[in-house]
Amino acid sequence: MSIADLEIKAQHKPKVCVIGLGKMGLLHASIVNTMQSVKLVALCENNSFIRHYAKKMFKLPYRVGRAEDLGGLGIDIAFVTTPPSSHYPIVETLYRLGIKNILVEKPLAETGHQAENLSRMAEQFGGINAVGYQKRYSATYNKARQLLSEGKIGVLRSFKVSAYSADFLGPQKNPRQARNRGGVVEDLGSHGIDLAIWYFGELAVERAERYSQSNSGVDDAAEVEVNSRSGVKGTLSFSWCMKGYRMPEISIAATGSSGSILANEDVVELISQDNRVTWHRSDLQEEVSYLLADNEYWRQDEIFIKAILGQGNVETSFRSAAKVSQLISDIISAGSDVTTR
Repeated sequence: MSIADLEIKAQHKPKVCVIGLGKMGLLHASIVNTMQSVKLVALCENNSFIRHYAKKMFKLPYRVGRAEDLGGLGIDIAFVTTPPSSHYPIVETLYRLGIKNILVEKPLAETGHQAENLSRMAEQFGGINAVGYQKRYSATYNKARQLLSEGKIGVLRSFKVSAYSADFLGPQKNPRQARNRGGVVEDLGSHGIDLAIWYFGELAVERAERYSQSNSGVDDAAEVEVNSRSGVKGTLSFSWCMKGYRMPEISIAATGSSGSILANEDVVELISQDNRVTWHRSDLQEEVSYLLADNEYWRQDEIFIKAILGQGNVETSFRSAAKVSQLISDIISAGSDVTTR
């Protein structure tokens, strides 16, 4: 292939922008910047200081302050990594500008109603859409779900999904930061909710209690009882004030008529009456094209980009994520106000 042909091919690569340059925005920008099939061309950030800093990190033709400023730049793909309260207006703006391929960091929107509206917009405008529930791309959670679907524990009897961290453990933690993240159910808990729906189907809230432990005014812990459509009872347990969790951890425990499955990000255990089989993360195939942060982030972005190029589908779509946002809304409405303990 001649140099001229290579230049023409490069010009036809889908053009990508990243909106919001916090931790997740910089991560997605870095991942996309390593991919040969697309071209990162624009960053959007309303903080001028951060835009100036990003200028030194990424040599790109466009750096803008508002989503509206992306019009006319030929953008094909957008990553939205701003706070959840801004997701709805930003995605609405992107569709109005004709940018139809959109990945939004979790959760999709602040409420189930907003998320449902965005999923309808996605169906109306077309394109490929995704939400950043990257835990579905972890090798251990995939292995555990495979075992469950193969009936390795017989008939499902009960389940528990927990999501714990020590992010706001202790009085020194910043309550404003907790408020900005929306509370543990909306933030860390949304990953657990997404996995619970992925494993066990749509869920109905039976009881919900939310607690504040950091005087933030939002939930720092929650205990939720749910039922699946098939009548299986489950528990969702979330806290970001939990001792012993230096890093966030999501755990799944499923009990059936002939055994149980335990899984987290590092290990899967299949337990029966007289046998126990363990798979560590290192035992499972987790190859990625480029090692940057946890493997599931690369895998998520790769699957999203490949779907845009006509090579597969995305499971974590707006439609799927709207179910998570609706369950979050149901948890909030089912329980009393946040109580202090």
